Amino acid sequence: MNLSDPSPWIDRFREISSDLVLDDGSLPRTAHGLPPIASNDDYVIFCNFNKIQKFDRKTFMLWLSILRRVPKSVLWLLRPSARHEVDTVRTLDIRDYMYRSSHSTQVRRNLEKEAKAFGVLPSRIVWAPRVPKLAHLARHRHATLFLDTLIYNAHSTASDSLFGGLPVLTCPAQPFAGRVAAALLRAVGVPELIVSDVREYEDLAVRLGRSPKLIRHLRRRLLNAQSLPLFDAVQYRKNFERSTLVVSDMRRLCDGDSSVMNLVVAPALTRVNN
Repeated sequence: MNLSDPSPWIDRFREISSDLVLDDGSLPRTAHGLPPIASNDDYVIFCNFNKIQKFDRKTFMLWLSILRRVPKSVLWLLRPSARHEVDTVRTLDIRDYMYRSSHSTQVRRNLEKEAKAFGVLPSRIVWAPRVPKLAHLARHRHATLFLDTLIYNAHSTASDSLFGGLPVLTCPAQPFAGRVAAALLRAVGVPELIVSDVREYEDLAVRLGRSPKLIRHLRRRLLNAQSLPLFDAVQYRKNFERSTLVVSDMRRLCDGDSSVMNLVVAPALTRVNN
């Protein structure tokens, strides 16, 4: 493929299946295969829209345990891509993961089989098709709580959820990839959704799933998330430009010797030491 010619890539993104549900914010959640809204005792929609490659056995079993403790709940997951997925032939053990081309239907069947073996009906896993960005953002309003993956957190996926007012529950791991969601939650002022271990994760998910009042409170706090610095691209660009200029000035002042440079950045203060 000629990389200088973008038309093949554009055509690829134009190939949208005619059976996709494109939600502009006006469709009922039943249009997405989710349970209907009842007047009381409503279903809880736990979700995770990460790619399947971020799943591990511990995370998936944790989600199934939450489903068992919240009987009127479903797990809404992003439908695996047919191009590049994880094949879990026998179990969800990380040793059995193979990153290779695999049929999307088989991946879903493997996960549903694990759910059934754990005592959770496969029908309680609802698969969300891949849709254009705006339609994807719009359907977040149908979910109750985003359950983060453990080892490799949601990154832009968590940002999308918080931007749309959907609370995200996370348990930070040691690597950088496992701490991103926690940083995002602190940035939007909802640090209480950051837990320290999987037991606390499960208990809080169950508590929130059983308390619509708490979920509504969290959603109200995220109503103005779009106006927070985290989502202010213009200010981010200005800060980034200023930072690069400071680094450039430091390098010039230190005559190119990076070993004597020390840049300290704080919200209201930037200073240069040498």
